[in-house]
Amino acid sequence: MLELLWGIFNTAILVYFIIICFKVFKIVRENLGGIATLIFVLGLMSFIDKPNVENNKVKTFEIKDESKIVGEEKINGHIFTEDVILEKKLVTIISATITFKEYDQQVRIINANTMMTGFVSGIDWKASKVDITKNNDNSYNYQIIGTRDWRILGIRIYTNMEDYKGKFKI
Repeated sequence: MLELLWGIFNTAILVYFIIICFKVFKIVRENLGGIATLIFVLGLMSFIDKPNVENNKVKTFEIKDESKIVGEEKINGHIFTEDVILEKKLVTIISATITFKEYDQQVRIINANTMMTGFVSGIDWKASKVDITKNNDNSYNYQIIGTRDWRILGIRIYTNMEDYKGKFKI
């Protein structure tokens, strides 16, 4: 519910900011002229933050599996994934996707990634650590640590740490 209210608040501030900009453009044009308006627009555009391509990529965590491989890698590519929902709220879902590869006698973890989906206006999720350990009963324990940034008009207002622990079975 908090994410929904934050998104609505963030959208309302953005709309209000756009209305203010149009009014300021009109005042600057009437009082200072066209060149001053152009310089004002260029100055505003310089504040627009280009999205960092590195931050927008889905971060994939390579999982080190120290267990000994029994058998050969299957040639026909038996690679499959397991999706784990870490947090489900009214308008957002944080989930993890774990990729496995099959060998003759066992299954090994290749990598994992996390993502936040839904109405995420003004909220950024970034995982910093993914730890997955195999249990004896063909189940896995996971711990995923990350941060959630709360932003208004692209400015970070608050950051909180999230720690998800759980168990899944393939």
